[in-house]
Amino acid sequence: MQSYTKKYMVFYNKLSTNDCDCDLCGNQGTDIHHIQNKGSGGSKCLDYIENLACLDRSCHDLCHNDSKTNLKLKLIILDKVKEQLKVNGLLRRI
Repeated sequence: MQSYTKKYMVFYNKLSTNDCDCDLCGNQGTDIHHIQNKGSGGSKCLDYIENLACLDRSCHDLCHNDSKTNLKLKLIILDKVKEQLKVNGLLRRI
């Protein structure tokens, strides 16, 4: 099984969409969502792992239309990153 970070970077670079489940509902992921919107400038500065989520199309639309759902997603992603840091021994205590 791929690590959380590697899985999302592979998905984001469109090398593979396998093994990416929607972070909200668990269905097959189809989209990468920027939790903090990139805006229309096309900047890559928000392409860091804590700001990316794998979502299916309906959850992606929901996050863009409901700020509470987007906040919930942010907390889910931060928990996943924190757990991966613990697994890799990079985080001893929070």
